[in-house]
Amino acid sequence: MVLIGSIVIVILIFLYNRYVPIMGLEHIELETIDQDRSTLLDVRDFSAAYHQPVEGAINIPLAYLKRYYRDVGAEDVYILSAETIDVNMSGRLLSKKGIRVKGYHLIQTFTANQSTCRKGSESYGIQ
Repeated sequence: MVLIGSIVIVILIFLYNRYVPIMGLEHIELETIDQDRSTLLDVRDFSAAYHQPVEGAINIPLAYLKRYYRDVGAEDVYILSAETIDVNMSGRLLSKKGIRVKGYHLIQTFTANQSTCRKGSESYGIQ
């Protein structure tokens, strides 16, 4: 019975860290961020950040953030990400390390199979 209870607690902690939003963390538009007083931290993977770069942002993918969080600095941080799960996980990690996270911005990323126009799908007869 204790084993089942322990497993349930571990699963609940895992789900909490990934899916429950961080209290006080607000969605911010890029244009409203003062880049002189704060740091933009892009936690998307390297390929997404390469294809859609954000000027002035430091790119440290979420998988590497635990190792390289010291490169972020001690000032206010805004997280740039493609998914809210990445925002939750990176925000909690940075807060535990003493870095103040003030907000986040979600960047829509496109893969090679996606397109913002219909021209590619129309060439294959898909309407």
